[in-house]
Amino acid sequence: FHRYPRGPYTVLQYPKVIFNHGWGIYEPPLLFSIEQDHMEIALLLLAQGERLDVKIRNKWGGAALSMAIRRGYITVVDRILRHRHVKVNSVDNPGRTALSASEGNCAMVLRLVADARIKADIEDNAMESPLIVARRWGHTEVALQLQLHMGLYFEFS
Repeated sequence: FHRYPRGPYTVLQYPKVIFNHGWGIYEPPLLFSIEQDHMEIALLLLAQGERLDVKIRNKWGGAALSMAIRRGYITVVDRILRHRHVKVNSVDNPGRTALSASEGNCAMVLRLVADARIKADIEDNAMESPLIVARRWGHTEVALQLQLHMGLYFEFS
């Protein structure tokens, strides 16, 4: 796509183009565009609405939402969260949720906890919740936001 600036726009005009499969060795287009830092293409794909499966995963079980969170693409995250079929609390192979993927990024955590569907108490395969991880790494603002989202409040020592 990068050699043909109008390429993605032209391809998206065809109603029979399949967006939910990888092509050859590549990930599905949405996952590939996020992974390769092509945020504009990811947004174009997300604008396709029901034609696009936002629940599709890569070989490690990672979904577009978690991938966009790890990359810090808040605009892509917002667009994915607006999609009616997104599973906001799904887990990848290591048991990490989208909230776990935020890894101390306070702006991303704030965006996620603003969504009432987000569960902050899901533990990963290592039996750690996002709150435990935030506290261990000293992300006090993130930990506070998670506590408030969960209806908890206690002092840090």
